[in-house]
Amino acid sequence: PDLPFAGRVALAFGGLILVFCASLLAAATAALWVGSPPWPASTPLAALFTAVAAVVWARNISSNRSAAVAAVLVAASGLTVLSSAVLGGAILDTSFDGQWYHQEAILKMVEGWNPIRTELSLADYPDNRVRRQVNGYPKASWLWGAALVRFTHHMEHAKALSIPLVVAAAAVAFAALLGLARIPWWVALGTAVAAAANPVAITQTLNTQLDGDLASLLLIALSSVIICGRTRCRRGLVVLAIAVAIGVNLKLTAPAYFVILLTGGLLGLVLVGPSKVQRQLIAVLVAAFITGMAVVGFHPYVTNTIRHGHPLYPVMGPEKFTLVEEADTNRAVLLFRSVFSPSRQFPQKTDVDTEFAETPLKRPFTVAPSEVGVFLMPDVRAGGWGPLFGGLCLLAVAGLAGAGLRGLRWLVLGLAITLPILFSVLIMPHPWFARFAPQGWLLPVVIIPLAWAAGGRGPRLLAVLAAATALANAAIVTTGY
Repeated sequence: PDLPFAGRVALAFGGLILVFCASLLAAATAALWVGSPPWPASTPLAALFTAVAAVVWARNISSNRSAAVAAVLVAASGLTVLSSAVLGGAILDTSFDGQWYHQEAILKMVEGWNPIRTELSLADYPDNRVRRQVNGYPKASWLWGAALVRFTHHMEHAKALSIPLVVAAAAVAFAALLGLARIPWWVALGTAVAAAANPVAITQTLNTQLDGDLASLLLIALSSVIICGRTRCRRGLVVLAIAVAIGVNLKLTAPAYFVILLTGGLLGLVLVGPSKVQRQLIAVLVAAFITGMAVVGFHPYVTNTIRHGHPLYPVMGPEKFTLVEEADTNRAVLLFRSVFSPSRQFPQKTDVDTEFAETPLKRPFTVAPSEVGVFLMPDVRAGGWGPLFGGLCLLAVAGLAGAGLRGLRWLVLGLAITLPILFSVLIMPHPWFARFAPQGWLLPVVIIPLAWAAGGRGPRLLAVLAAATALANAAIVTTGY
């Protein structure tokens, strides 16, 4: 089937926010290639290109009312970005990493540093660890942040795209769920908002840390795979390509996360029914990865290989350094203890094994007052997916089991989608730290539409309870903001 009208509008709205991000990144990258800092004109040029894209997209939505649809899309996406810039500009980034090296990297590029041509030297930045991070890490969010700062002359506007990416993730996820025949609109809306309201993304909307941006782009990419595989809408291929090309340039772990999660999505489509679309999806994904890592991401992936012998420098290769103290306890055990622990912060040099071993597990569905205030920090270490996440996982397991009782294919499909997500979390040496594996939030959330689609009073009741729990969890995390 084709996407319904509301789905096409939602996809276009989310897609246009991505187009603005990609245009801004492309203009800033082009400036580096010609030896210039990101141009101040990058922002208005990106806005103009987005408006043109809206006109083209509107014709696909409604040939009779394309002008009105285009106007609404431009206004909606523009107001989303503008309001985020105003809000972000009014609130200082007080996060440790934001001030320690994210804003430092943006400031260096605003002042003229060109990472494609040179690395920061000891004279430029004496802190050896920070200098290696700034030199070696992907720079998509820093580049569009520098372009925005060059345009507005306000450092806090560098974080203006974090809220729009969360909104875009909710819109594209909503479109994907509307394309599934068994999902009513209200279940699609609740699930989409719950999926986008990742606690990692929420806590990083008002600072320059970028794990939340990665979480939003992973959700957009996975949703786009569903749109392309289950409907006749091919605009999802454009959204998918943009999400991947940008996403792999946010963090060094991003390429692995995208490969694993999208492999799970493709496997789910194969189980539902093989088609020519899957070959198109694979072709687009290959092209997006090549573009993202060899063209847009020439720095760092190519330059890191040339300069330091490994594309993932400084977290891998001969010059790697440790970000967080390594733990001796099994990763899966630490992940379990983090999910079912009270949400809390602890010092970076704390012995992780001792910290989790000495802290008792909490009762699911309970929330202590300290678990609300702690999320004013963007990098909660234990229970970082929210104080209700453990209970949400239990509801998801019950929902998957109930769906399996309705038919073995539902259980197989659920495992095909969730196991890759779990695997992507466990490949991270610190899976207990939600910020390092923000896609862990999707592990229980993806079961909600599956349990509903399986039918039956039990699975559908569990799906509604899980969606309500996820939304309540998001509300608790958002309270301080």
